[in-house]
Amino acid sequence: MRSALAYMPLNTVEDTWIVIMERAPQHEKLSEFIDYFVEQWMSNPLLPTALWNVNDQRHGTNNAVEGWNSKLNRMISTQQPNVKILVKCLKDEANNISHVIRSRDLGEFEVKRKKCVQLDQRLENIMKDFEIFQKMSHVLSHVVKID
Repeated sequence: MRSALAYMPLNTVEDTWIVIMERAPQHEKLSEFIDYFVEQWMSNPLLPTALWNVNDQRHGTNNAVEGWNSKLNRMISTQQPNVKILVKCLKDEANNISHVIRSRDLGEFEVKRKKCVQLDQRLENIMKDFEIFQKMSHVLSHVVKID
């Protein structure tokens, strides 16, 4: 559940975190993790919630970064490259990125893998369902007050 916090609307993150903590089983290691998480992510003035919250962003994962890292490792193809090899690979990648940017400027886009498209759609549906749930909860809270 903790990983879902980044996808929650920013104004619900703290309340959601409270619910997670209330439902968490009592365990020493889990308590240590919770303390770390609160200190590092929830209460850290250098890393405000708005910085790591991805609710309003299309890509909420680091898959692109992981993919680039994997590509760079394949390009280098050695465990401990020297600086010359690393610089050459980075220059090649910079040229590639320039080409990608020019292609996008011309209206050419990469085709996303079907699995990625499906995951994006699933996440979007979950977030829409959550928004509907929030609106219904708000309306129901008024109905309950009337009775």
